[in-house]
Amino acid sequence: MTVAAIIEIKSVGIESLDEQHEELANLICELYDIVSGGGPRYEEGLALKAVLDYATDHFTNEQELLQHYGYPHAGRHADEHGHLLDMLTRMVDRARSNGPPATPDAVDYLSDWFCNHVAEHDLAYSGYLRQRGVG
Repeated sequence: MTVAAIIEIKSVGIESLDEQHEELANLICELYDIVSGGGPRYEEGLALKAVLDYATDHFTNEQELLQHYGYPHAGRHADEHGHLLDMLTRMVDRARSNGPPATPDAVDYLSDWFCNHVAEHDLAYSGYLRQRGVG
């Protein structure tokens, strides 16, 4: 899967989360454009921080929703989010300290993780939440 595949993300059928997924996908694509185009380091840092901040907010919203409705795999889902946030935090820290720049491969990994997470984990909870009237 490549960054371009982010655009093909399946809907989870919950409007607020679908909108957040779309915005996160847009931010990841912007990051990829900067990294693959060799943009200035400050732009890379800003784009990484934007992805981290938005992902943090989205994951918080999603996890609160899962906990509120008693989704049985909410803890495992939160662990998945934690792994990505750890990776993003390390990337932001490297950019801030003028460490090695992010590579297109790193952003491809990020996009692959995101696509796979939505397709596997998020679609798994969507039916559970829709049965409880969330939409």
